[in-house]
Amino acid sequence: MIIFIYGKDTYRSRQYLKKITDKFKADRDPSGYNTIVLDCMDAADAKRALTELMTVPFLAEKRMVVLKNLISCKDAGLKSTLQEKIESSGIPENNILVVHESVDKYKTKVDKALFELLQKEKYTEHFKELNGAEMHGWMMQQIQE
Repeated sequence: MIIFIYGKDTYRSRQYLKKITDKFKADRDPSGYNTIVLDCMDAADAKRALTELMTVPFLAEKRMVVLKNLISCKDAGLKSTLQEKIESSGIPENNILVVHESVDKYKTKVDKALFELLQKEKYTEHFKELNGAEMHGWMMQQIQE
């Protein structure tokens, strides 16, 4: 399963990311051994990304790998390899890949291709910047909660 969370409204997208990771930990991974969060802007995390994604869960039926800033990172090899894995269904079924991006426009071909591929996934959430009326409605909802 692939979940793609993106958009310029980083506050709401981070809230959503926290909500799904907390739910995963509560339902499937209370020990925390199978929830991995990597920021691909960090070269060391980018190198670990594919290894973590292809690793089977430890004493659990599912594993969640969160890759932040995957498309924004400079590791073109990681992006092209991951794109191939997604296209060929090469990600293990018992792993959940969550890609979190804070931008929604890209300049290079590799970035655009991966972005468009991820947008086609079943579980995609776009967090665009809210305008005046939308912001007011969202703030009222937050106050009520």
